[in-house]
Amino acid sequence: MLGTGVHIICSYQWIIKGDFGIRGTGYSMLACEGTIFLTIHAYSLWNDEIRQMCSLPNIASFKNIPKYLKVALPQMVIVWISVLVWEINLIVAGVLGKFALAAQTILMTVYDFN
Repeated sequence: MLGTGVHIICSYQWIIKGDFGIRGTGYSMLACEGTIFLTIHAYSLWNDEIRQMCSLPNIASFKNIPKYLKVALPQMVIVWISVLVWEINLIVAGVLGKFALAAQTILMTVYDFN
């Protein structure tokens, strides 16, 4: 929810007020994802259980990698196609103008939040 709030505020500032257009969308996404990353990182440093679970990989970590890749690669393609569709939608909104781009960015953020 914090990332969504940052994204909406930054989208308003950079797309509407700053007139950055499609670059403003990129800047607001960077601010949103950076906020989420820093929040998760701070929580993982604060929580002892998570800190104890983190370790560097060793040879045993790669024992079942073919089974993992058999499941992970098709799912990765599905996620990539989904992101590609969102990006095409965003580019089309950017061509329509800054208000359409701002509205689309906010709608995408709210839809992604649900």
